[in-house]
Amino acid sequence: MKKINKTEPSFYTNFVKKNKPNNWENCFEITYPIRKYILENEQNFQCAYCEGKISPDKTKSHIDHFKRKAGHLFPELTCDYFNLLVSCNNPCHCAKHKDRTIKKN
Repeated sequence: MKKINKTEPSFYTNFVKKNKPNNWENCFEITYPIRKYILENEQNFQCAYCEGKISPDKTKSHIDHFKRKAGHLFPELTCDYFNLLVSCNNPCHCAKHKDRTIKKN
């Protein structure tokens, strides 16, 4: 996993302040711009986990919540920019594998 220096863009901050989303589904309109921003400015178009090259296209990558939002794990971090990474869509490793294997407390 690569070290990522996070810098929250103003368009994301403004979106959250204006819309006050209470779940990730309410962020749908900003998912592509934020995925593109993270890949271009923070991850050098690389998966946060395996460092393979990826594009912002939703068929090639997705936004991962490092501390998982599902269930009762970390719902308060759902829209926290510093909890967002971009991962490849490989189901055998990286974020999709992580999310399938994490156990709830």
